[in-house]
Amino acid sequence: IQKGLKELDIPRMKAHIKVVSKEKKGFLGLFGKKPAQVDIEAISETTVIKANQQAIKGVPKEVNEKNEPVKTVSEATVDLGHVVEAIKKIEEEGQGVSEEVKAEILKNEKHASTILEETGHISILNDLEPEDTAEEVESAPEKETETQEATSQSLEDLGLKVEPSYDIEQVAT
Repeated sequence: IQKGLKELDIPRMKAHIKVVSKEKKGFLGLFGKKPAQVDIEAISETTVIKANQQAIKGVPKEVNEKNEPVKTVSEATVDLGHVVEAIKKIEEEGQGVSEEVKAEILKNEKHASTILEETGHISILNDLEPEDTAEEVESAPEKETETQEATSQSLEDLGLKVEPSYDIEQVAT
């Protein structure tokens, strides 16, 4: 296990470890001796994000406020939309983003901003950020209330269209 973790250069807490076969001592410790076999897989960034999103469900608001903020699924989708928008803008200006980078983003194993940072394309997001942060500051007070209207309003601020919902019995009569 330690050898595999060193090879992957990751700590034990960031790996899935599965024992394929246990170590066998063999006959008298001399014949038929076999080392243990393990599968070690790094935990992807998206797995951590999805786990965090699941963990906050059903937990009291007071407890969640003490922890790091976790983006909801819709907020993460909007973030990915902003990245795609930024890449399209860059391509329209004549600069390109390699197909490998686009493929990595679509695999969704890591957060899109992490991939852009690792490949040296983080400036794409930095160009869009001043606009995005202004939108987030405006929508922050609306997110504090828990009414349905505030939820739909904050989704509209995130760039998602929310259609009004109607009671079926009222519409039928």
